[in-house]
Amino acid sequence: MTIAADTANPRRPFLTVLAVFGGVGIVATIGYFLLASFLHGVASVPPAAASVAAYVACAVFSYWGHRRLSFASGGAHAVQVPRFVASTTLGLAVATATPLAADAAGLAPVAGYALVCLLVPALNFVLLSRWVFRTEAASAESLLPALPAGERLPIVLGVIATACLALFLQAFLWPMNADTSWLMTVFDRMHAGDRLYVDVIENNTPISVWVYAPPMELSYLTGLRAETLVNAYTLLVCLLGSGLTAWMARAGNLLSTRASAWMLLLLFFCGAVLSGNIFSERDHLGAVLFLPLPVLAAWRLSGSASRPGVRHWLVAGFAGGILAMFKPYYALLTLAAALYVVARRRDWRLLFLPEYLLAGALSAAYMGFFYLAYPAYFADLLPLLRETYLAFAWPFPLLARVALSSALIPAVYLLLRRRLGKSELSHILMLVSLVAFLPYFIQGKGWPYHLYAAIYLGSAAIVVMLCGSLTAERARAFNTREAVMLALVAVLGAHTRFMPADLSLARMANEVKSDISAPTMGVIGGNIATAFPFARMVDGRWSEPHCSDWIGVYALRMAGLAESAGNQAQATHFLHILDGYLAGKRERMAADPPEILLVEKDNDSVRIFLDRYGFAAFLENYTRLTGNADFDVYRRRATAGGPD
Repeated sequence: MTIAADTANPRRPFLTVLAVFGGVGIVATIGYFLLASFLHGVASVPPAAASVAAYVACAVFSYWGHRRLSFASGGAHAVQVPRFVASTTLGLAVATATPLAADAAGLAPVAGYALVCLLVPALNFVLLSRWVFRTEAASAESLLPALPAGERLPIVLGVIATACLALFLQAFLWPMNADTSWLMTVFDRMHAGDRLYVDVIENNTPISVWVYAPPMELSYLTGLRAETLVNAYTLLVCLLGSGLTAWMARAGNLLSTRASAWMLLLLFFCGAVLSGNIFSERDHLGAVLFLPLPVLAAWRLSGSASRPGVRHWLVAGFAGGILAMFKPYYALLTLAAALYVVARRRDWRLLFLPEYLLAGALSAAYMGFFYLAYPAYFADLLPLLRETYLAFAWPFPLLARVALSSALIPAVYLLLRRRLGKSELSHILMLVSLVAFLPYFIQGKGWPYHLYAAIYLGSAAIVVMLCGSLTAERARAFNTREAVMLALVAVLGAHTRFMPADLSLARMANEVKSDISAPTMGVIGGNIATAFPFARMVDGRWSEPHCSDWIGVYALRMAGLAESAGNQAQATHFLHILDGYLAGKRERMAADPPEILLVEKDNDSVRIFLDRYGFAAFLENYTRLTGNADFDVYRRRATAGGPD
């Protein structure tokens, strides 16, 4: 008995398809080796460039070979090329992440490589046979190929223009945000042999670092600047999230092909350009990838004749799981979507739909692995986080005032809904947007990027309403221009909090780089933005285990709150934490003083560190080099004993 391997040629035996698939893969691998060797050895192309050129050339061969030989597919290139690129990218991500996970689990490096040799070919075979080169029902779910040629070109050009604009703005207006810059530094330290949560301390779970593995590993391979690759990678994530959302909406007949294509472009613009200075944040990546889950929830309630397949709930389940892995608070969004479906259908069993089970299973498996692989986090860091960073929160009225401008989105949504009528999809997106405000208040820090998920999902609700309703009969009585203007006011107004730019960093970085090359660096201050991205902009080597003195700052704040409440014993406890942290910092700085020291300005905690804990004495050995409104940059003076 033979097994049909693909719908394009159902009579081909499974073993034949598998053998041809393996043959194409082997030829591509040998071709890569020979071409890279020729380019480097004969044509004198640098090794990194030779490797990339050979890889791209062999990827083109792989596409042709698998399309024509392995699976004999006759599908449209416009459908299959993007799918092939996505599957290849996923394979690279698995190949990058598997050795990292194996190392974290304490396995030998060879075990990680062996797993890659098993997982990546198997994953590629499944994706290529069941998705990339499968033509069955492709026309029903395709977007751009189904559009008339006159409408297809504006979408494609719009995506390209959006990507170029986003890269330009990130390169010249918004340097890499502080959190991403620090996590890239953590990855560099791990790549050099440091142990996560032991030698280099990151407050968040390990996926916060792993998510940047593909561009970081590619930077090591090619020598290209890591920040450039992370920006390009983030754009791909934004396009992936927007594309999967539009694909899901089209497959479920929630929107027309035309409306889905324009929704893709507008969501991509919101995620890629309007994200501003939080571009590439974990909250940013998680929010743009989450959208397929509420779309599938709307599909479940729509009464559409088409039914979701395995590929649909796999995408939606992954979307919910990845967001909760970034921050457990965001599991509330998946729960909200699930409970809405249950309430509408009045059937509690719908809580166990496969997408929700998958999202929960992924999150649980991840947390279990995290607990087993990184015991130091739970034994040492988590108790400290609970007492200091997690325990401190702004007063609710202040948090609410910061979030006030975000209320534009639900207000305009309600106005448009009365005029245009609601759709199930836009309604669920607005519901999860409102629920996304809960993590902002739970975290209680008032930082703008904690509002990003709520703002982006609310913007998606308005985009869906415009794309899906402006061609409807009811919309004809409502001025289209007025609807668009209201939407722009809401979406742009809410995103303005992500727009501020600090142009002084580039000037200061040039001043430091003209004075010293690749300096060791340290910080006195509790704000991560004091050191990052500035440390990476000057090609600095970060010498401290922490991104900032957050332990000391939060311990001092909690001690002050305890004293105000009359709890002297608790205040003494927090001062003991402060003393221990600063004693260790003084010891590190005395043993290996950094060449560049960054000192946060206008901070009461920093003034106490300098005046009461002896750090002013360290500054006597430094000369101020430059600075801005937020921090000063000090250069260590040359010593008589040798070079500085």
